[in-house]
Amino acid sequence: MSAIELSNTFAGFRKLKRDLSKLAQIFNYLSIFFFAVYYVYLIVKNTQNTFYLIAYSILFSLILLTLFIEVSLSEKKLNSKKKRLKNLVKIPKYILKSLLVGIAIYESSIKTSINLSDVINLLVAIFIVVQILLDLVVWYVTYYVDYITKCIELDAEQSTLVMLAKKLSFKNQIEENTHEELSKKDKKMYEKINLETEKYKAEKNQNNQSKKGNLTKIIDAGKDKIQKLINKKD
Repeated sequence: MSAIELSNTFAGFRKLKRDLSKLAQIFNYLSIFFFAVYYVYLIVKNTQNTFYLIAYSILFSLILLTLFIEVSLSEKKLNSKKKRLKNLVKIPKYILKSLLVGIAIYESSIKTSINLSDVINLLVAIFIVVQILLDLVVWYVTYYVDYITKCIELDAEQSTLVMLAKKLSFKNQIEENTHEELSKKDKKMYEKINLETEKYKAEKNQNNQSKKGNLTKIIDAGKDKIQKLINKKD
């Protein structure tokens, strides 16, 4: 047992990240199926129009390529470069999906009356927006879970109790973070943590100084009143 037990907290953070990743992955697989059905619908609808057939086929093939790259990078353990590549691949994927829907909307807009195609295109557009928002939420929450985890680790390492336990036992009960062999993302995160910590300490120190100043003023004001009362009695 370590001087400060944090396993339960870190296990909770890990489960949150895992559940969010699973949700995004399920949504991604649904997206593959959804767009496959949508592509078939567009092809059947435009069997007599060569231009749209070629345009939809090229765009859908490129979408499948980006999905293949993304799925191939869905291993549990990825280095920082592969993680960055996986996130970057999502950008052209969403651009291609948007182009596909955009062409379909343009095709329908040529017609004067609103029909089923307009409704389907609108639903697909909404689906893309929801998927983008979900990816952003997953990225944001995952990033700050890692950020808070590192903050807790640093606080634990720097706490007086842990330092005392190390001196008494002559053993490192919490593994020291040497910041060696860190990814660029982790280095930037630690730099950000250190910067925010310095700002927090400076503001805290300023507030303490302000409180001390206010307390001094109150004491001085009290002394003045007491002195005045003594002078009046004299």
